[in-house]
Amino acid sequence: MSLNYNVRYKEANHISATDSIYFDNGTGILQQLVRSKFNSFINYYDVVSNSVTTITTTNFYKLNSSTTLGLYNDNFTHTNNRITNTVNSRNVKAECNVSVSSGNNNVLHFAFFKNGVKVDSSEIDVTCSGNGKAQSNPIQCVVNMAVNDYLEVWIANESSNDVTLAHFNVIVTEL
Repeated sequence: MSLNYNVRYKEANHISATDSIYFDNGTGILQQLVRSKFNSFINYYDVVSNSVTTITTTNFYKLNSSTTLGLYNDNFTHTNNRITNTVNSRNVKAECNVSVSSGNNNVLHFAFFKNGVKVDSSEIDVTCSGNGKAQSNPIQCVVNMAVNDYLEVWIANESSNDVTLAHFNVIVTEL
C-alpha cells in the first residue's frame, strides 16, 4: 500500500495517547509511530475578544482573556490563559506572541508566571506607539513543570492604565 501524500487522512485538533501515525519507510510496508514517541505540546489563542485587563497599580496582573484551545495532545490541560501540566515533571519551552493597546507611549511589561510567581527570565518590556499600540511582542522561557504546575501570561503597565488585548497566541512544548 502506498500513501497519497497530497491527502489529509484525519482532521483533528487533539492527538490522544492511543492515536498513531503510519508512514511508508520505502519498503511498501506501513510502519507505526505511536503518539507516546512525540513530545507533549499545547496551543491556545485569543484573536477576537478585545478583553480589557484592569490595571490600577504598576504591579503585574494576569492578562484577561477568553482563550480558545488549539492543537494539543495529552499531558496538558487548558483554561482561560492557563496551561496545567497533568503528568510527569518535564522541562518545557513556553512561547507567546501578544498584541495590545493602552495609552500612548505607555511602557508595558509581559512575563510568564508559573504557579502565580513571575518567571524572571521571561520578562520583556515594550513601549506603546504614539497611537497606543504594542504589536507582536514575543515572550519565551524554559521552565520545569511538575505535576499540577501551571503557566499564565501576565502584564504590567508603568502608567497604571488598562490594557486591551488585540491578539494572543501561546505554545508550550516539552523539551
